[in-house]
Amino acid sequence: MKYMKIGTKPDTFHTEQATRTVISDVPSDLLIQINNISYLLHKFPLVPKCGLLQRLCCDSGDLEKVSIELHDIPGGEESFELCAKFCYGIKINLSAYNFVPAFCAAKFLGMTESVDKGNFVPKLEAFLNSCILEGWKDSIVTLETTVKLPDWSENLGIIRKCIDSIVEKILTPPPKVTWSYTYTRPGYSKKHHHSVPKDWWTEDISDLDIDLFRCIITAVRSTYMLPPQLIGEALHVYACRWLPDTTNIRAPPPDQSSDDETLLMEKNRRIVDTIASMIPGDKGSVSVGFLLRLLIIANYLGGVSPRQRQNS
Repeated sequence: MKYMKIGTKPDTFHTEQATRTVISDVPSDLLIQINNISYLLHKFPLVPKCGLLQRLCCDSGDLEKVSIELHDIPGGEESFELCAKFCYGIKINLSAYNFVPAFCAAKFLGMTESVDKGNFVPKLEAFLNSCILEGWKDSIVTLETTVKLPDWSENLGIIRKCIDSIVEKILTPPPKVTWSYTYTRPGYSKKHHHSVPKDWWTEDISDLDIDLFRCIITAVRSTYMLPPQLIGEALHVYACRWLPDTTNIRAPPPDQSSDDETLLMEKNRRIVDTIASMIPGDKGSVSVGFLLRLLIIANYLGGVSPRQRQNS
């Protein structure tokens, strides 16, 4: 996993009840309110780096202390704090896990190169292009984090870039795969296998949300570069990752179903329906046992069975 460290100063943010302040001899002249948290900060160094704050401060006139509400900032308090710490020069660690909220918040605040040279947005863009998208697991983790900010991630092109990166690596011939991947098939040991298995990529993408998984499989299939059996194996791995074991399926009494159980059944129904819709029509692309398992689960959940999908 790739990381990027920015800033050198120690963290001087301090919490007192619902207020976050920066320890400083200079009095605060900027109040930022996000949800239930108040930030007592300073116009300098935040305003010179944030185009949005520049406009909002101008709209406030010559007030000595400005109060601004940013309740709709993507990522909330955590992403704003990453941006604020960047402005103060406080050391922050960026990775695939927090890139998306940081990037969306920085774009929201207008932390672009045109506002200030060496600003946060261009640094984040460089990190995305040179580190995250170059990595296999980094691209997957980043893509998975977009589920919390889907609209922003879609509009900023993060989702498309991550999918393109993942698909490009999936289509890489196994002998040319040099990055680490997860492969835990029974009886398989990397110590005894020097060659990369053809389905090396299936377990890692099974961590994704079903809609993102569908986008990747659809993109891979559109290239016609992988055999239907390999697509079928990816569907099988995903089903094993998320769907219940058919030997343990037991429907709870209708009057005893909790909200959590209902939500889980709805999620599993969507997974079954989506997987069934992606099964290649080629003979032998999936095993009869896998189809039977999907059929049993679909009947239990009341979803669309793979047979119905294939006949439609």
